Amino acid sequence: MDKYKELQSKANEIRKMTIKEIGELGVGHVGGAIDLAKKTKGVPHMILLHTIKGKGIYFAENKVSSHNMPVTEEMWKKAVAEIEGGQE
Repeated sequence: MDKYKELQSKANEIRKMTIKEIGELGVGHVGGAIDLAKKTKGVPHMILLHTIKGKGIYFAENKVSSHNMPVTEEMWKKAVAEIEGGQE
């Protein structure tokens, strides 16, 4: 996240922009970042999310091909069972 610090520094100097970076495990913080942006008037805001495509789903994690793929009922049931069971 060193590039983030550099980007934040440049943004502060150039545009007085606020940047909020959220790691893959902090997706729950998105609402807080949006609330902060709404409260801070007069400057642009950027929210950077580091995500993993299909995280936790055996047939989709890190697979670009999963974007528009058909999901069978069997695949769906297995994925739900994995998520509910806390398996990765």
